[in-house]
Amino acid sequence: MAGVFPGCNNIDEFWSMLKEGRSGIVTLSDDELRSYVPEELLKNPRYVRRTGRLTCGIDLFDHAFFGTSPREASLTDPQHRLLLEVVYRACEDAAVNLQSPDETIGCFIAASDSSYYLFNLQHLHDSSDKQPTVERQMRLNNMMGTMATKLAYYLDLTGAAINVQTACSSGLVALQVAIDHLRLGRCTVAIVGTSCIHLPTSGYLYEPGSIYSPIGQCAPFDASANGIVLGDSVSAVVLKLASRAVVHRHNIRALIKSCAVNNNGSVRGAASFAAPNAIAQAECIRGALTEANVNATDIVYVEGHGTGTAVGDPIEVEGLTLAFDTFQRQYCVLGSVKSNVGHTDIAAGLVARAPKIPFISTVTGNWLDEDYVPDIEYWCRHMRQTVLWHQAVKTLDQQNSSSPTERSNKTLYIECSLNNILTNVTKASVKAESSLVLPSASTDTTNVELSIKQALSTCWCHGLEDIDFQSVYNSFSGSSSVYNNASFISMPGQVFNRQRHWIDAPSLHQLKENITKQPSMSTVDADEIKQHETIQPMMNSSSLITQLIEIFVSTAPEVKMAQLSSLLHLSYQDDQIIVMKKGTCSSQAPIFVIAPTGGTCFIYRDLCKYLNTSITVLALKYPDISPSLSSEHCEDSVANLASYYIEVMRSIQPEATSYILLGTSFGGMIGYEMSQQLSTLSSTSVHISRLFMIDTPTKESLRIHLDDTTSNNNKNVRAIVLWAMFGTKYNFSLAQAEHECMKDEEELKRFCIDKKILSSNAVDLDTEFRELCQYMHIFGRNMRAIDDYTVEPLKSRLTEVNYIQVKSPLPHDPVEPYRTWSQAVPRNQFKLFHVDGDHLSVNFEPYVQQLASLINRELLSSSIS
Repeated sequence: MAGVFPGCNNIDEFWSMLKEGRSGIVTLSDDELRSYVPEELLKNPRYVRRTGRLTCGIDLFDHAFFGTSPREASLTDPQHRLLLEVVYRACEDAAVNLQSPDETIGCFIAASDSSYYLFNLQHLHDSSDKQPTVERQMRLNNMMGTMATKLAYYLDLTGAAINVQTACSSGLVALQVAIDHLRLGRCTVAIVGTSCIHLPTSGYLYEPGSIYSPIGQCAPFDASANGIVLGDSVSAVVLKLASRAVVHRHNIRALIKSCAVNNNGSVRGAASFAAPNAIAQAECIRGALTEANVNATDIVYVEGHGTGTAVGDPIEVEGLTLAFDTFQRQYCVLGSVKSNVGHTDIAAGLVARAPKIPFISTVTGNWLDEDYVPDIEYWCRHMRQTVLWHQAVKTLDQQNSSSPTERSNKTLYIECSLNNILTNVTKASVKAESSLVLPSASTDTTNVELSIKQALSTCWCHGLEDIDFQSVYNSFSGSSSVYNNASFISMPGQVFNRQRHWIDAPSLHQLKENITKQPSMSTVDADEIKQHETIQPMMNSSSLITQLIEIFVSTAPEVKMAQLSSLLHLSYQDDQIIVMKKGTCSSQAPIFVIAPTGGTCFIYRDLCKYLNTSITVLALKYPDISPSLSSEHCEDSVANLASYYIEVMRSIQPEATSYILLGTSFGGMIGYEMSQQLSTLSSTSVHISRLFMIDTPTKESLRIHLDDTTSNNNKNVRAIVLWAMFGTKYNFSLAQAEHECMKDEEELKRFCIDKKILSSNAVDLDTEFRELCQYMHIFGRNMRAIDDYTVEPLKSRLTEVNYIQVKSPLPHDPVEPYRTWSQAVPRNQFKLFHVDGDHLSVNFEPYVQQLASLINRELLSSSIS
């Protein structure tokens, strides 16, 4: 098999992405979209900039290898060209000789309609009215109906060449047709290929009630599922009858036991011909199970269609439930790769993944809780924490010892490796009288055949009866070594000399007739903007003020600059507080948000958009540099900041007896210290009623530590700060940051411009750079403050701590920071939540919606009760 998928250029990368829980769906920048998307559409708040695009170079092709001219390659849809390359790779992977006279090879292809012809070549059609040959060539090179025939021509295949088009099921129906041809002897090898590339690469305008996701994130079979996001893919599998594949020792990746196809018809209650139907799906699944002679309870994983829509997913689950018809529960895992690559349309059927099964966790030493299976945070712990092998084996041995079916035979533990590292460790963990621990092979690899035979014989002597010795010995017959009878393996194949063969689409004004016109933006007056939730000037930075102006111009084009200046002035209560969001309920206590390590509350912008309309959000401005807070290494800087914020907060609401605080990262630590300080004021009952801490680190959880700065390592510290602040977002390593920080200021400024940290179009670049250095200074000082702060037990009995832990921490993010806080806070005052995202991305779309939903639920439920 072979394929290219969003963010993955081959099968191995695709499998790695699935194992790591990553997604190939990306957010497109406005610069990428402006070539094809009208400006007024980009300004529409419902325009979603997410898609699953290919990164393998769809404009590239090795025309010489496949025997085409450069001109023909340029006039050919990239779906055709990429499928040629992918099919060739799949045949290499399967060790199929395309030139073998003993093979009759058929190809069964499914592909989407040609958007390359529509957007990139259509303008040539008008100019070719007097050149019918050119027009005909363009059509033939871009028709879905010619793909199989072209593939057979270029690869010299003499079997059937069939195109299949049944919408989203095309790939699997092509698979069914291929299987039928193999069983009937019409071909000896069948190639099934699918291709789907959407052009131009863009987002979409979300419409309520449509199948598309409003946030550009597909969540199959999940409570948060709200629609699909499109993805591109090209994939191919090579099929052969199992008996022939074994004899010819091909690289076998999977065995297809059955395949079934049916349709809804018109009398099954379907709302339309395109709507799914649970009864019809159940009948199709039962047919496949019957043909395969497999019980439903033997299935451990189902790769569903899983569009992530409110209509499709429940129907699919209902169909599976009807087909499986069993009282057994939680024995089969249901999933869909659309969360990783999006909906790949015609190609969706072939984009599949391997099953997952339950097992004992070496993180906890007990049976793996089913809730941990989809939990990314658990798998991160699995990589980082100490392996509890002794406890895991002991758990298994206890279950075997307490089994109700008593036998005289011992429980066998067989190590599946050549090193036998775990054999002795396991022996020390189980009961010797009821267990036997065996290596699967001798450490002497010079005679693997003998080692395997000895291990199997020993197992048989101790009661392992279900061994097919005839098959074992047949595999060794006529050979002194198992290696002489080994199967083929996949080796590196043809290196394509890929060159650009591409005809660019015409300019936007030439495509206006092909783009659906959107209604013009309604004007917004100044009073409406006062209530707008994006009024958030966080810093006295000209670059951020410029961003703010761009926000208002895009949402309210008729607002004059004078009005805008007035609005900016109105958004400040004073120099210490910023009104980030004005709530509608005066009885609802406001949330005071605290700046994280970077010293700005701008990071809470997206959160404010999704908090309940009744909630007011007030940002505590980071103080100007003062003597009390500006020392290079101040042991009580956290305490000083907390004291300062308490003074500001109480000056805004002097009559309040309780406050709600929220802080992401370092901000949560400041909030905790504020609660500690308020609890020591014996003259008042003022307290923090609720503290939201978003992935707040402690010094024990930090991966990055700043030592005391000296004249010799100032630049090293600056490099660490530069990388920690911008490295992930702007894609540069710590080594690059260290290299640049060793240079002079001008070189560092140039690096920041090249990486887009600074804009080369800034009015006063020197001022912008000085401000950047100032924020880096604040960031570095606050990182030292984290290192200096010791978490003491929570003093207040009235503070409830809601700790939000991210599920997908990056390699440099804090390591399970919640642990120290959970030990410092009494159990009845501590709530732990897990949300998607990493240390930074949890504060931004799309993950911040989950965060806001959690905060809304906790605040509003407590106010109601």
